[in-house]
Amino acid sequence: PSAKPCDQRVPSMRWNSTAACGECGGNVLRAATLTGVVLYPGPRLGQFAAHAPPRPRLVATAPGPCPRAPRRRGPDRRPNPVATGTDQSTAFFFDQFQWNLKVTKASSAWLTTPSGAGAEVCVLDTGTDPGHLDLNGKIDLAKSTSFVASEPFIEDFNFHGTFVSALISSNGFGMASVAPDARLCAVKVLDFTGHGSFGDVISGIVYAADQGVDAINMSLGAYIDLNQFGAKDLVRALQAAVDYARSKGVVVVVSSGNDGRDLDADAANFLEVPAQIKGVISVGATAPTAQQNFDHLTEYSNFGGTTGIKLVAPGGDLVAAGQLEDLIFSACSEFV
Repeated sequence: PSAKPCDQRVPSMRWNSTAACGECGGNVLRAATLTGVVLYPGPRLGQFAAHAPPRPRLVATAPGPCPRAPRRRGPDRRPNPVATGTDQSTAFFFDQFQWNLKVTKASSAWLTTPSGAGAEVCVLDTGTDPGHLDLNGKIDLAKSTSFVASEPFIEDFNFHGTFVSALISSNGFGMASVAPDARLCAVKVLDFTGHGSFGDVISGIVYAADQGVDAINMSLGAYIDLNQFGAKDLVRALQAAVDYARSKGVVVVVSSGNDGRDLDADAANFLEVPAQIKGVISVGATAPTAQQNFDHLTEYSNFGGTTGIKLVAPGGDLVAAGQLEDLIFSACSEFV
């Protein structure tokens, strides 16, 4: 389009109307169900990134190569066996590595609660590995989708989405999980590098809310300068998406961020999103050192209880005096 003043006001997400977009010479990619929100192409502002500690802090199911889920070929391709019951204490790595489930007493709740039965959690991330032994049959494929134009499939070529999904709910063969009987859906909003746009994340939130899921998990975030042109529009659009999800009864859980920053003390014009969006449950990360002091905040976790985070939960870390077991272990994608 010809150069007009509004041509520079086109971040990945803009608070505007379809008519105004046309006046600026833009092409509408898709219109969300939120009033006044339109998605169209433009430069990325404050890219979202998957919130995972730098490797080797976050590792795969086991040290070394990722275990591969067996796949059967041919016309009689049958599903892998699905674990029955909610007690996952027999999972191969549970006793040695899954301190996170014991510290939070999730493992104590398996036989005394529904363990997630009847609930569905939508993971907005890098996708998933639906054929992994611990995820096979867990993923609601009818609801799963991708908003990443360069990756129009749900398979995870990063690792992070698969990792997070199996922590929430797994089949309990290799890894135990928090809610063994919950269903999962995968909405890809981050590409194989672990990065994505505001437009894709916001679209993913709205889409998941429309699918009738019970919770949305977003272990991702961006730290943005509100003085940057268009930033406040992006935050308003993201807030509108979260408000929409909550109006549908969806619980929105997000990462607090991985910069070790006190969000209560940073400059007023900076914002960690979605951690500091109203209505989300923002979660910081804890980890032991040599299997001691399990409630210690990790060196990478953002913090700040007034504007930053609502609670903390196991995130894992590996410091000089620590040991391998201090990490969080989970499934890894065969596509990495």
